[in-house]
Amino acid sequence: MANESEFPMNPEFADWYNNTVNGLSRETTQRRWNAVKSITNKFDRALSDCLVHLVFGKKVDATQKGRFCEQLRAGDDQFGDNNERELQILAAASLATVMDTEKPIAAVSAMSIVTGSLNGSRQLVELPMDLLKRAEGCLRRMALVVRRRPELSDNPTSKVNTKIDGAKKLIVEPLTSDGVLAALEQSVQLIDSTINQTNSKLQDKLDRMSKLIAVQDEELEILWWAFGERSEAANASFHKIPTEFKPLALSNELASKTRFLPGPVSLIPILTRAGLSTDQMLTVPAAINSPADSWLESIGSESSDSTLLMPLHAAIYKKLETSDDKAWIESWHKSVGIDERQKFSTLNLAKQFYYECLLKRP
Repeated sequence: MANESEFPMNPEFADWYNNTVNGLSRETTQRRWNAVKSITNKFDRALSDCLVHLVFGKKVDATQKGRFCEQLRAGDDQFGDNNERELQILAAASLATVMDTEKPIAAVSAMSIVTGSLNGSRQLVELPMDLLKRAEGCLRRMALVVRRRPELSDNPTSKVNTKIDGAKKLIVEPLTSDGVLAALEQSVQLIDSTINQTNSKLQDKLDRMSKLIAVQDEELEILWWAFGERSEAANASFHKIPTEFKPLALSNELASKTRFLPGPVSLIPILTRAGLSTDQMLTVPAAINSPADSWLESIGSESSDSTLLMPLHAAIYKKLETSDDKAWIESWHKSVGIDERQKFSTLNLAKQFYYECLLKRP
């Protein structure tokens, strides 16, 4: 089990935990933090989805919930899993902690919380932190992290150990062939080690530069797409795409051009440039019923798509399942818990579907 020296406690965690779960000693709080920190060091998509469901108070996959409890006990052997409220707090703390990192899973967890909220239409359970605000902040920060320029100014050979004092000591009077050969052999080993370390450092810098160039190429393509104002998928200018179809069509096309999660820092300006607005309001049924079924089929929605994390994909699946513009709505409403009459701006619907499309990837 991890100890305090391994995982210094985040001061926020003590406030989150002690304000919710009363009567815990400092030692117990530290053990819970050790468990949370241990979990976030081994975070993956399946666990992230499980914890997001927990913080929204939704039904959780039993296998993943059991895995979460096992990992908590691995970090704190005195943890009991019979307190659902405590599990929700620990799930929220784990998500908040992982979203403070620069790991790729941080962006995935943040997108899941944002899509689960669906522009605030679904509420998280009562938590001691604003997890949705933290998720939005994480997405902005991670978009910048992906685009951070690597530091290239230092000389990769400057810190490499090239001392040959050990080899010099092998060359002593009187000179012998064995001594000279031993010195040469050790010198070759030092040179070989130096070259390998230098190559490793250079390759790391090249890899980071290659990634940055790929990110810039992606942004350039998105920029030309936005300024060209033409949808390849719809084969039409942005302004000629029907208002009801525009949020799905353009966000899906933008997602197809996005390789690096969570997408561009300027996501909202790009979608606004494409003609999506906070003034134009739509219901989800109006947006889903607008495109042809052939286009909806191209999205690849499945029955396994989470109704919490991908409510718009779930709507597409329901629509295709019934092949009717009305029959699917009631079933979708019951499964996702969203009033079918609720209106969203075209901009917010596009942002929602964009993140859902990114989450849909394997």
